[in-house]
Amino acid sequence: MEIPIRILIIEDSETDKELLLRELRRGGYNAEYLCVETEEAMHSALDKCEWDIIISDYSLPQFDGLSALKIAIKRNPDIPFILVSGTIGEELAVQAMKQGASDYLMKGNLKRLIPAIERELKDAQIRVQRKKTKAALKESEIRFRVLAESAPVGIFTTDNKGMTNYVNPRWTEISKLSFNEAMGNGWLKAVHPEDRDKLNSNWEQTALEHSSSKAEYRFVHPDGNVAWVIGNAVTQQDKNGNVLGYIGTITDISERKKMEAALIIEKEKAEESDRLKTAFLQNISHEIRTPLNSIVGFSRIIADADLSPEACENYATIIENSSNQLMSIIADIIQIATIEAGQEKIQENEINVNEVCTLIYDQFSADARIQNISFICNPGLEEVAAYVMSDGSKLAQVLNNLIRNALKFTKNGTVSFGYQLIGSDLQFCIEDTGIGIAPEMQTEIFKRFRQVEISPTRNFGGSGLGLAISKSNVELLGGRIWVESEIEKGAKFFFTIPYKPSRVAIVENNSVEHTLYELPNDLKILIVEDEKAVNIYLSLILKNIGKEIVHAENGFEAVEICRKRNDFDLILMDIKMPEMNGYMAVKEIRKFNKEVIIIAQTAFAISGDREKAIEAGCNYYITKPIGRIALFEMLRLYF
Repeated sequence: MEIPIRILIIEDSETDKELLLRELRRGGYNAEYLCVETEEAMHSALDKCEWDIIISDYSLPQFDGLSALKIAIKRNPDIPFILVSGTIGEELAVQAMKQGASDYLMKGNLKRLIPAIERELKDAQIRVQRKKTKAALKESEIRFRVLAESAPVGIFTTDNKGMTNYVNPRWTEISKLSFNEAMGNGWLKAVHPEDRDKLNSNWEQTALEHSSSKAEYRFVHPDGNVAWVIGNAVTQQDKNGNVLGYIGTITDISERKKMEAALIIEKEKAEESDRLKTAFLQNISHEIRTPLNSIVGFSRIIADADLSPEACENYATIIENSSNQLMSIIADIIQIATIEAGQEKIQENEINVNEVCTLIYDQFSADARIQNISFICNPGLEEVAAYVMSDGSKLAQVLNNLIRNALKFTKNGTVSFGYQLIGSDLQFCIEDTGIGIAPEMQTEIFKRFRQVEISPTRNFGGSGLGLAISKSNVELLGGRIWVESEIEKGAKFFFTIPYKPSRVAIVENNSVEHTLYELPNDLKILIVEDEKAVNIYLSLILKNIGKEIVHAENGFEAVEICRKRNDFDLILMDIKMPEMNGYMAVKEIRKFNKEVIIIAQTAFAISGDREKAIEAGCNYYITKPIGRIALFEMLRLYF
């Protein structure tokens, strides 16, 4: 079977060409050939076809073998080039070989032609394959670089000793090290000190054993932030199984770690909640059965006809107290259920905070005396200013729970409670000299089912719901609750409610005179009111403090009066008026007079009116009908 071959022959002798072709046929080759004699013809032939081999005479009339060799090497250095000549000497042959000729033959000895062609074709094939392999490797490296540069994970490579020789941009972004800083074992500088020794030891062992590796560790950034990563590395091997190095990835798992930590916390909270609920159920069972036992037991005893009236009365008192205790526990359970369901509401009405405090004081005075504890009540406002809009029942319940706890945890000393006006809030304080509360428990005790003591050997009773209910009630009232305490140094429970002064009734004249005595009698007052009766009433109650009282019937008139004179000490501004309402009038007046005291007066008393009046520029807000004492007590804040 003939072997096909494409040969470019550079020869001017037809006889020599035929000798070459005959020798090729003898060697089993079926030659597709082209014979040229000039440089131009050679270029044209090279353009038309890819030749397997070039055989060239050394000397031609218009051309020569060395010039052809240069052209061949320039055009395609991989094509074997064999010189054939009848006159070439050894010196010229050596020169040709140095310039890149594959071989040279004498025309008189063509027996070497076929072995030379076979050898050179094989060598050419090896060269071409090597170039293809090199090109493929280069293309693979380029592809790797492109993929690595744009990869969403960190990528690194090492030598066979585990020394880093490449990291991609994502790697440097995660570690906050530069490319150069990461080389060799410099990457360890970014590893968290607690992880560094173990990680380095494991990596050295991996490199020594030429095994794969996987590890979770932390990078510490220059700003102190920590990034958790998971690193994977596998060996790179040649075809003989020799390890060339490692290629690996790091993936930022910081968010996953945060989620895992959050899940652990939630799991611990759930377990703690279950534990607390179990303790609560065990405790509540005890708390319910204790009074129930007294009720059932003494109910049977009291039926005994032989009991004296005194014994019956004592036992009846025990039954009554136990019933009240049981009712209190049941009420707490029901209320916490309504709070959990979001059904607990407030009923805002006019209440007197001092009266609430007095009722609470009367309720616990006897218990305090029995315990030999000094019990003190400190109201913070005079009677006339203590009327507010709030839910008296919930306020009383909060005070009740906190004072009951204070008495329960105080063996001797003092329990006091009271309030004071701080800013726009009433701040209540219940203070005791009892056992105190550890710092770590000072937020926990307001959680449902949470008590300082939850062990079976508790020293103090209770359902563990009182403070949770108190917190919910305070928040419903619009305030907040907190505690300050040290172990064995007592506790101070604070809570706030918004101070919303309400209208008050006229009280005794001596109170009025006392108030008037403390107010100046030379005020210049502007009353802005469109109702004649109200104008007359306000003029009468202000006559003893007003040196001059001026009237305006609407907002426009009030603004014009104030533009003409700026010596008013007080403006009583009705909100609902024709033409320009009180809010708009106040805003206009405040543009040129920031000093005058302006009191808003309205008959609406709708939630949010007070805030709206203050926002418009009023100093205070009072609702109709305006009580004389309430007005004077309020004016004492400014004059």
